Amino acid sequence: MVTRLGVPNPPPEGNEAASGSSTRGHMQSSPIPLRIPFLNKGYTQVLITGWICFCCSGFFNALQGLGGAGNANPSANDPANIALYACFAVFGYFGGFFFNLLGPRLLMGAGGLTYAFYAAAAYISGHIANTGWLFILAGAILGFGAGWLWTAQGALILAYAPQDRRGHYIAVFWVIFNLGGFVGGILQLALNFDTETDTASPASYFVFIAVMIMGSVAAFLLLRDPSKVVLENGSRAVIVPLKGVKEEFTGAASVILDKNMLMLFILFFGSTYFYTYVFNGVNGVLFTVRTRGLNSALYWLAQM
Repeated sequence: MVTRLGVPNPPPEGNEAASGSSTRGHMQSSPIPLRIPFLNKGYTQVLITGWICFCCSGFFNALQGLGGAGNANPSANDPANIALYACFAVFGYFGGFFFNLLGPRLLMGAGGLTYAFYAAAAYISGHIANTGWLFILAGAILGFGAGWLWTAQGALILAYAPQDRRGHYIAVFWVIFNLGGFVGGILQLALNFDTETDTASPASYFVFIAVMIMGSVAAFLLLRDPSKVVLENGSRAVIVPLKGVKEEFTGAASVILDKNMLMLFILFFGSTYFYTYVFNGVNGVLFTVRTRGLNSALYWLAQM
């Protein structure tokens, strides 16, 4: 992932402090206002980013944790997962290009809507015959949207966190994000407590879709342009001017040849390959839909 957000500028010193601005690379930093709007603070933007992922990917995790996205036949979810993660791998890799071109607000907002579409398709495929193709299509579209959302998330967290506080910022985000999976699992337990079938109730899908849309709306309304965000140390994030489309794609493609990136691929593979087995092959087969909700909640609680 190659993005145009760089390392935060240090606080101005000497003559730069007197002039109220500093230059870093190709960007002239604007003076820091004496009173910073709450939404323009870097830490606030990290909390908002966490809330967006709480609603979208957090509730998606809770839905996946049910096995088969809550459907009676968990194996029907397998082709959708294949489409999802195949597209996720491609669009996640080139996510930096789209981030530089479109910015974080559009990436997280549009990406969040694909989560809601996936949840709607999961409901339709579980209640209407011969609609499995829609679930697979939704998986592919979600792979596209998730690549956008997670690229923007990673870039914003690293750009807004001071170097000596990055661990804290990442931990705060991780707790908020996984809280979404926990809350979603508890909701599934409550909404399906009296359900006698192996398919999640329609109400549980409708609630999840509404929450995911709420996260997308929050992205469009609450995220600020990075150039207007003031960090904890009083500086701004460095914004590197955009390159041409060809240069952006060339830069993204060159990352695949980086030795350190190639060594990390093993860890990338090991971090998520077991999800389908754990959720679809174990939780979705061996437990009732009510217990699956509880198992999902406890799983994501442990990750907090």
